[in-house]
Amino acid sequence: MGEQKTRKRAIERETLITHDGTTITVAHFHVSGQEKGIILIPPLIGGSFILFGRQFSYLVKQGYRIVSFNYRGHDLSQGRFTLASMFSDTLDIALRLKNSQPDTPLFAVGTCSGSMPLFHIVNRIPHLIQGLVFVNAIYDLQQTATPWESMKIYVRSRGLSIPHSAGEIASVVLDEVFPEIDKGPDHFGILTYDRVNLTRISFEYVLKLGPRMNFTCPIPTLCMYGKGDEMLGMDDPNTEIKYREEFEKRFPNIMFSTFEADHFMTGLKTQVAQTMHLFVAPLSASA
Repeated sequence: MGEQKTRKRAIERETLITHDGTTITVAHFHVSGQEKGIILIPPLIGGSFILFGRQFSYLVKQGYRIVSFNYRGHDLSQGRFTLASMFSDTLDIALRLKNSQPDTPLFAVGTCSGSMPLFHIVNRIPHLIQGLVFVNAIYDLQQTATPWESMKIYVRSRGLSIPHSAGEIASVVLDEVFPEIDKGPDHFGILTYDRVNLTRISFEYVLKLGPRMNFTCPIPTLCMYGKGDEMLGMDDPNTEIKYREEFEKRFPNIMFSTFEADHFMTGLKTQVAQTMHLFVAPLSASA
């Protein structure tokens, strides 16, 4: 009798040591049969990898391993969160995945703020990923609110009173910009402010020290968004036109798919996953 092959658990958690020695928690949502490809999905700021294992279970059933993780400062991942580390940690994980299975197609999906690290990856190593998908993507640190707009949000809510902390400012502004996410003066989702380098992240935000949209990436790209996404302003035709133009000039091999949906694609998550599958399936078959 031949040696029996050990079946992998449906959800496997591991730790990854980043380039600067920080331990990050990574989750693999394995397929039950033959693996057709790997899809890396960076989490949302303040969010957990658990979200994507549930949201994109359809893709797992189609043969694609979903890989997500928790940014440093989030839950069991060590360190303090900054935007710079958010970008570099995502690149570290993408490199680990590609180096461990170089013959397996590697795709990436960026949703909301989770799209920004992918701009960093394609800017640094354009052909590391075989295909990109964006869903209601935030591509600029100031896309949802400039510093001036953030100041007006705070004054409108609290008047001219001096804030007690940077966390208080963040809580007030983020409550208006991201109303659906649990937050308070000490936390944003699962990220507590005592595990954030608030001084550095404030400078990163104000000075826009994030991923630059000054590159051209030739890899196949799918950009999906909800035409009712008020968070990104897609209910304004002029904003929608500018949004598409920003992607078209950076990703010449891009296609768009729109949904009559809000920022969270409420009620349409399965349809979104099915559209992703139609995009990645021929790419993985030809790899």
